[in-house]
Amino acid sequence: MHDGVYQPRDDGMNLVLGQEFITKEAAKVHIQTASRQNCFEFDIIKSDTKRFVLKCRGAKEGCQWFVQVAKLKNSDLWTVRSYIKQHTCSVVTDIEAGDEDGTENDATGNEGTGGVLTSPGDIEMHENVTERDEHVFDTEVRPGVVYQSRDDGAKDGCKWFVRVAKLENTDLWTVRSYINQHTCSVVTTRTLPDRRKGTKQIVASVLAQDYPGTFDTPVPKVLIDLVHRRVGVHVSYTSAWRGKRETANETNIGTRTRVVVDEAQKFKYLFFALGASIEGFSAMRKVLIVDGTHLKNVYGGVLLVATAQDPDHHHYPIAFGVADGENDESWIWFMEQLKSVISDVSGLVFLSDRNKSLIKSVRLVFPEAAHGYCIWHLSQNVKSHVHNNKDTCAFKFRECAHAYTEAEFKYLYHAFRRKYPSAVVYLDKSVEEKKWARCYFRGDRYNVDTANSVESFNGVIKEARKYTLLPMFDVIIAKMSEWFNTHRKEAAEIPYTLKLVPILETEMSKRCVAAGFLTVDELHSFHLEYSVHGTDGKVYTVDMARNTCSCEQFDKDKYPCVHGVAAATFMTAAAGRELHLSEFCSKYYLVEQWALAYHRTVYLVLHMSDWVIPEDVRAKKIFPPDFETKKGKPQQTRFPSVGESRGRGKRGRGGARGRGEARGRGRARGGGITSYFECGSGSGSGTT
Repeated sequence: MHDGVYQPRDDGMNLVLGQEFITKEAAKVHIQTASRQNCFEFDIIKSDTKRFVLKCRGAKEGCQWFVQVAKLKNSDLWTVRSYIKQHTCSVVTDIEAGDEDGTENDATGNEGTGGVLTSPGDIEMHENVTERDEHVFDTEVRPGVVYQSRDDGAKDGCKWFVRVAKLENTDLWTVRSYINQHTCSVVTTRTLPDRRKGTKQIVASVLAQDYPGTFDTPVPKVLIDLVHRRVGVHVSYTSAWRGKRETANETNIGTRTRVVVDEAQKFKYLFFALGASIEGFSAMRKVLIVDGTHLKNVYGGVLLVATAQDPDHHHYPIAFGVADGENDESWIWFMEQLKSVISDVSGLVFLSDRNKSLIKSVRLVFPEAAHGYCIWHLSQNVKSHVHNNKDTCAFKFRECAHAYTEAEFKYLYHAFRRKYPSAVVYLDKSVEEKKWARCYFRGDRYNVDTANSVESFNGVIKEARKYTLLPMFDVIIAKMSEWFNTHRKEAAEIPYTLKLVPILETEMSKRCVAAGFLTVDELHSFHLEYSVHGTDGKVYTVDMARNTCSCEQFDKDKYPCVHGVAAATFMTAAAGRELHLSEFCSKYYLVEQWALAYHRTVYLVLHMSDWVIPEDVRAKKIFPPDFETKKGKPQQTRFPSVGESRGRGKRGRGGARGRGEARGRGRARGGGITSYFECGSGSGSGTT
């Protein structure tokens, strides 16, 4: 800082009088982004439906920086009316004594603001880790999760200061203010007699990191040494025991379950959704893939599954149901239970095969949701209506379905109609184009157009589907716990400089290379409209303010197409700043959003000997459903969906389908009523 008059400096916004913005929010975002990048703060003096006025927060010091943006008459556009771009105040930063780019590390190696911690316990643990390093100092906790030097150091003029606050609408905590330089005596702070001791929260945080989702944790004596090695603080035996107990008491909070029986108290339906998945779905793309798969135990029935797909193309199961079959009643009941955990929000999309009961249930229970059909299943139905080149027919159909623009779709579908007229007749009679053609689909389904996510999950639990219900759900929960832990660590290990999920980061890198060969012309600098000459000889119009392109790939996938990347590169180069493609991607593709989906721990099921069952639940008697004992080996292959060809068995020895073989396709012989309710432990009930 200067002691006298501050030198005038430009705010770096590059605003000009008369510059137009599409909305008021667009103007605010532009100014807020510049304020963060150029280290100044402002106050909103006036804001209404016609104008908003901003002044520098250093106006009391005489700073003249000023912006007035007003709405144009008879228009929805906003324009800059008055603008003074010079600052004469001090530079406002969160790191008062850092280097020029604000990223200088302190003595403990920690970087500046913006780091995310998962809980106040992690904050304490992180703070104690820094204290035990070579540069030791002592801190005092003030209300609002503020850390600053002890009074002895602060009285001597030490300005070291950290402020950590909870992010709005999340359980994460972030560093808001940080002064990383000490001017106090290291010797004085090292020898203070009232050094902080470990608490049960610190013990619980250490256990959560070293033993995620595990109930078999070390004894308190071992925990004392473990915490001291990890965070450098001493914990008493009582604190270690309480921290261990607090971890053991953790359960899958928010989990929703329901069991329905018939008049004879026989099992009918079951619904189950983990609290971690329910909460994490808020950070996911609003696309649900639903399907049913047959259970292979003696009682039969079907497992109904609703799953999402995270932006890095991983399974994200939301809810499960068990019913007697895929009929109207069972699907409607399952959808009603699903609606109790995921409301019929605007923008919700369902994707499934063409099971009539499933389609009916979505229409009745989620009337506001868009419903599309799996392209892969439909392509298998289509190819069964041609006699030659079946696989080529299926491929050409999927090519039509993937078309982004109506013109491209009509061109491809016209060629498909000429080559495969019988397949087109089947499509015209059985399914609407808006249910499978991407260009006609209403709703945002991003790049998800098949039900392969559910089919793949069914393959993961293929062996578990032979178990009785509770052991099967033990396996499902164990697999989900493994996935949550794996992807949580993957998200945490991504460098801070990378903003997008790995699969999209790779795709954007490829598109950046391809975009370098495209020519870009500026059409309207204020509206951020550009003309891009594609390698196919066509000219595409890109609107970077609305994140759209005339190829419509930008619009539907919600991240820049190659033309959008070229326009973004041109725009940022003209503005003299770095290219950040994450600014033009949907929030669901950001690493921080991806991490939020997995921030909860999925705990394994305790052994049945450790269950505490309420008396009213224990008093209920539920009998197994009726079942038919059949001879022979149970069917192992999947049941074809509606419209799929059943195929023909191999002829010759061992391939004939005689009467004896037909009798051998039933389910396995039953093992009695008790086997249906036999409970496996969380770890010993099988693996996938």
